[in-house]
Amino acid sequence: MLEVKRRYGRVATEVLAELRPDEGPRLRTAAYALFAMMDRVYTWYPPEKDLPVTMLDEEMVNLFLPALLVGGVDPGV
Repeated sequence: MLEVKRRYGRVATEVLAELRPDEGPRLRTAAYALFAMMDRVYTWYPPEKDLPVTMLDEEMVNLFLPALLVGGVDPGV
């Protein structure tokens, strides 16, 4: 099971590298942050109170991709 998780991490990092090849090691962090965000949705998302599920995926993309594509926060600040 651990090897499967590592393979998912490598594949996700490679996909993100196609979007931001200049980011290097930060992409692994981004990949695992994305997995964490998606994996734990069931613990906090009540569809009867929050956005409809059809809008939730779009909201997550809108939170994640701009930070990746624009470069996020400068870690030197």
